[in-house]
Amino acid sequence: MKTIITMTLLLSSAAMAGRYNDVVYVDVIDAQPIIETISVPERREICERFPEQQGTRKHSHGGGALLGAVIGGVIGNRFGKGNGRKAATAAGVMIGAGVGAEKERRRHNHHGVETRCHIDTVYREEEQLVGYDVSYRYDGELRYVQLQDHPGDKLKLRVDVAVIE
Repeated sequence: MKTIITMTLLLSSAAMAGRYNDVVYVDVIDAQPIIETISVPERREICERFPEQQGTRKHSHGGGALLGAVIGGVIGNRFGKGNGRKAATAAGVMIGAGVGAEKERRRHNHHGVETRCHIDTVYREEEQLVGYDVSYRYDGELRYVQLQDHPGDKLKLRVDVAVIE
């Protein structure tokens, strides 16, 4: 008989202990998102255009004119005849120098703007969801918890009862 009573007590206490270590579902009253603003770095190439300064231009020291004069002199000397050869050579030198100088002037005046670029880090603000403030009611009492994920309509609780001595 003692054994039956002991077994009955053990089984009923185990059933009661299992009941108080159960999982229960409670209704979620509210779940508000927790949003934080963070700064996200971005690397960008930034380019600016500046007018060239006189010191940065590469001026020729008459190279185009000199080359044109030599070519013009050779042509005038080769195709000129007799006494006209000197005049043809002089005219070739003058025309060649003028053409070479004009070509060089156009080449240098064409590039009047300088572009300078550098890499910079800029920050943009971004909102990020970090969790939820959840309110629920358990045993007639309003309670709060923060969760990483949205709980839905129901919240799962583990009920644990411990003996206080």
